[in-house]
Amino acid sequence: MLAARLHWKKGVREFVSAAEAIKRQKIDARFVLVGDPDPNNPTSVPESMLEKWHNDGVIEWWGRRTEMAKVLSQATIICLPSTYREGVPKVLIEAASCCRPIVTTDIAGCRDIVQDGENGILVPPAILRRWSRRSASYWAIAACRNKWANAGGKLLLNGFQRSMSSRRHRQLTSNWFRTARH
Repeated sequence: MLAARLHWKKGVREFVSAAEAIKRQKIDARFVLVGDPDPNNPTSVPESMLEKWHNDGVIEWWGRRTEMAKVLSQATIICLPSTYREGVPKVLIEAASCCRPIVTTDIAGCRDIVQDGENGILVPPAILRRWSRRSASYWAIAACRNKWANAGGKLLLNGFQRSMSSRRHRQLTSNWFRTARH
């Protein structure tokens, strides 16, 4: 699952390419995009493209959702192949809080949540072939998925949370973790 603003820099193209590559390998997997395009933003993925991918069976497009703990709990893996330079992506905090393993780009912000091999995989930016290959290998290793999922919540609560500056943010994150586990 990729849940984000549906802009090219958030890695939508890479996610869809990985979906196509993994489906060619006959790996039984679903790929879900959560979010809406922004027609007023030039970097937004056109709605017609999202509909085509959805209608062709490459991905499922769920549109915008508000209850992210419930949405993320439906995913086996959370992906964010972003090249967009921002702070720590909220969806990765939410994914770790929901104890979901993560495949994301090895860039600032993303690597603050994911420790490669501990709670997910960090992929060098803009290396599509490697993204697809690492995503496929990740799907095939169920034991690692479980280990990494459990590690994500622990890392968030034990490590990342201590470095957060906002007390309210720590409270919200803690609530996410409790809600997602039940």
